[in-house]
Amino acid sequence: MSLFLMTFAPFLLIGCNLVWGILDFAWVARSPFRIAAVGLFTCASGFFIQTQVHHTENLPAWFIQKIPIFSVDHAVLAFFDKLVDVVIYAAGGGIVASALFLRAQLRFEQERREQTEIKEHTNQWIVKLERDLKFVEADARIEGIDNAQRRRSAILRTLGRYEKKLERANRILKAMGSSS
Repeated sequence: MSLFLMTFAPFLLIGCNLVWGILDFAWVARSPFRIAAVGLFTCASGFFIQTQVHHTENLPAWFIQKIPIFSVDHAVLAFFDKLVDVVIYAAGGGIVASALFLRAQLRFEQERREQTEIKEHTNQWIVKLERDLKFVEADARIEGIDNAQRRRSAILRTLGRYEKKLERANRILKAMGSSS
């Protein structure tokens, strides 16, 4: 049992320190994909550790008799197996879950930015079209009444499309909880 503890306990501590150190790098923390990769690596290392525990459990009796330091009680092996289940798989799953949450949060912020940009761009176009609509009457004297009517209807159609676009952006931003 002592060799088993001396062998696997340091690996467990080194592994936890390694995962924590990798997640501490800024280039990893900025990418949900890289965070998820670390979580999957953690789960894979847990699978490897469990495989090694099962290999230790299946050592032949003649080997254990010749080298008694490799004898390990089944209860200890079961404890380490459960420890791997609880600690390593839970940590790996938690890391993957945090990566998925971060990805959703980043996409939410990106959508909010896009809708805010659409709103600002649409507001600028609406102001421009309303200004053009004011000067249609003055242009009618220069270009003629028919051209002014066609231009007025074209401006009103375009203005209607932009107002619908603005309404949609405002509705999405309101659903996202934005006060602007």
